[in-house]
Amino acid sequence: MPIAVTVDHINIHRVDDPATFLSLELDALSESSSRSGSIVVMAGGRRRSVFTDGHDTNLTVKCEQVSRADTDVVRAWADAGAFLFFRDPRGRIVWGHIMSPTITEVDVVDMTDIDFTITEVTYSEAV
Repeated sequence: MPIAVTVDHINIHRVDDPATFLSLELDALSESSSRSGSIVVMAGGRRRSVFTDGHDTNLTVKCEQVSRADTDVVRAWADAGAFLFFRDPRGRIVWGHIMSPTITEVDVVDMTDIDFTITEVTYSEAV
């Protein structure tokens, strides 16, 4: 009886250079989404919520035992503010930037653990 093994990966590449991509094994992925707004006190002391259009979405990615070469690529993309294309294991597409990667040395030679946040930006694929 064959055994099926599924490994979850996140695929990342620069929008301006799709030939150079990373496929990182994903250990954890979480999403946070929020709307910008505030509570405003109106006449007569009434309080109302006031929101701006749109929402903010951040994906937090955790990958363990990433090669040092792949870690260097992620760090370079973050430092350059590169505009990136992400595809998660569910097939969801996110356009955005890597913000503040955290790199942790591990006991395995030439490997690191890396955590980073992907901040989504609005992008249209329309031609």
